[in-house]
Amino acid sequence: DPDAVWLLQGWLFQHQPQFWGPAQVGAVLGAVPRGRLLVLDLFAESQPVYVRTASFLGQPFIWCMLHNFGGNHGLFGALESVNQGPAAARLFPNSTMAGTGMAPEGIGQNEVVYALMAELGWRKDPVADLGAWVTSFAARRYGVSQGDAEAAWRLLLRSVYNCSGEGCTGHNRSPLVRRPSLQMATTVWYNQSDVFEAWRLLLKATPTLASSPAFRYDLVDITRQAVQELVSLYYEEARTAYLNKELVSLMRAGGI
Repeated sequence: DPDAVWLLQGWLFQHQPQFWGPAQVGAVLGAVPRGRLLVLDLFAESQPVYVRTASFLGQPFIWCMLHNFGGNHGLFGALESVNQGPAAARLFPNSTMAGTGMAPEGIGQNEVVYALMAELGWRKDPVADLGAWVTSFAARRYGVSQGDAEAAWRLLLRSVYNCSGEGCTGHNRSPLVRRPSLQMATTVWYNQSDVFEAWRLLLKATPTLASSPAFRYDLVDITRQAVQELVSLYYEEARTAYLNKELVSLMRAGGI
């Protein structure tokens, strides 16, 4: 069909970048007449491919947010990257960006991330103040403006929803869900105290907002995240005590 448009997932260029040099990329993208191939830049909020393929050599592409790998349910997001990414792609030299999209491997979690991404499809420019945006998001979500809940969301914005760089895949690495080992890495990109304070603020807001199903959902979500953080802290304490052969500290970390 001379009028057909082919759809290509850009993940192949991402998965093996050491193989996909200019010649290899050109061979694939040039095999289809320009304008007849629509490329999905699947993980553009973290590792955009259009920037190293000269906007896919003139083929139109969709700037996609992947966000969730494998249906993970932990609190996670890269809201600043999501906010800035589509506009940056549109302003890229000789940009062939044709739209925005979402390509998660699991849904039903981190609604704030998808709310922002959906809104950006209708915006020419990024949200100017994400702090103000997430404050209004909380009010819309719960049906009423409540100061403690809104403050909690601002803390979440600067912590769990502020991942940046190429390591932002959202996989849950908590000791809570992994096989026991003394080699587990528990480092996170944010200050864990922000999560604990957000949890406290939501609990404080409970008498006012408990009738909201969305609030109850979020309270469970953030409680789970806080428990996950506590397990990581206890794990680090127990591992240090064990490696130092400090029996009393080990027993205390284990709650004995």
